[in-house]
Formats: sequence, structure tokens, C-alpha cells
Amino acid sequence: PGAHPLLVEALPQEAAREAIRLARRLGLPLEGYTADGGFFIEGDSPLLKAHQELLGVVAEEADLLRLPAPLVRLQVLAEAQAPLGALMDPLPQELQAHVAESPRMPGVRFVSLTKRGVSKLSAARFVAESYGLTLAQCAMVGDGENDLELIQGVGLGIAMGNASPQVKKVAQRVVAPVEACGLAEALASLLPAIREARRGHNA
Repeated sequence: PGAHPLLVEALPQEAAREAIRLARRLGLPLEGYTADGGFFIEGDSPLLKAHQELLGVVAEEADLLRLPAPLVRLQVLAEAQAPLGALMDPLPQELQAHVAESPRMPGVRFVSLTKRGVSKLSAARFVAESYGLTLAQCAMVGDGENDLELIQGVGLGIAMGNASPQVKKVAQRVVAPVEACGLAEALASLLPAIREARRGHNA
């Protein structure tokens, strides 16, 4: 059986429509994601094609204003030097933007639009609480500026070696870059604490 989302926060419909029209006016490549796993794109920008190759998933071309399922996230892809004020300043108040970069697509910024209040931090808090944990009892491994609030919000924030200086500055630990198995290093460093927690739980 396929996986089912535990919590869905759809974009407010009219705010999503306004953001889609704004991205179209600005000629920005646009992706749309639905709660049922749908991945849709508008346009034939090389950035959209490169992102699909990075993800290993083929998106479906569609009119994002006419999708049958509600959108949970919109994402604009932009060259790093492109000014984002024309997109960010007029965004509807019901939406919030998270800007990130990927070491596997250098020179590109990903502007993710979610319902206001929905972020990696809110999702992590929901998951932690479902396991009876607080964020102080959790760790986070990240490399993008959209990871900042969560790295600061958990008990142990870990930055990848390829992370931006700002992310490394707030992290309590820095591991090797992605291509040098930094994630494996981060997970291995957590094993002693996990074993200790299990011993305490079983005592």
C-alpha cells in the first residue's frame, strides 16, 4: 500500500491562484505539489528539467490553476542573481516563502510557498509530538537556509559541510559535505545517544 500523509495544510485557494498568476507575469518557472503526491510544472525552463533530473522524478505538465486536487506547495525556481523582490513583496499574506539552495544545482534558488505557519519547523514539531518527544530531544541535519529555524529549534543542530556559512554558524556540529558521506557521519554520531535513550526506556 502507498504512503498516506498524516497532516495536510493546503494552500488557501485564492492566495495560491494569485501567486501562480504573479509567477506567470514574471516569467518564473513554477512547480506545484499536491497532497496526493502530484508533481506538476508549468513551462519548459531548463531549470525545471534539471530539477526533475536531480529528483529522479518526472513531473506532469499542467495548468496549475486547474488541478483537481488542492495544492499544498508551490515552488519557484530562479537564477541566483535574479532579484526576488518582484515575487516576494506582493505575495498574499496567507502565504509564506522559504528560500533555499541545493549544492547539486549551484546558482539556483528555490522559493517554496506554503500556507503561513507551515514550515519544516512546524512539521518537525508535529512528528516529534506524535512520538511523545519535544524538539529539544531531537536532532536536525541540514544544509540550506530554509533549515535554519529547525536547526536552531532542536536540541542538536547539525550542518553539512557544504552548508552556507550562516547555517554552519548556528549549528552545534558540522560534518563532512554531502558528497563525502556527511549524512552518514551525522547519523553515526547520534548512535550513542540513541542507544542510551533506549537503555533508559527499557530500564
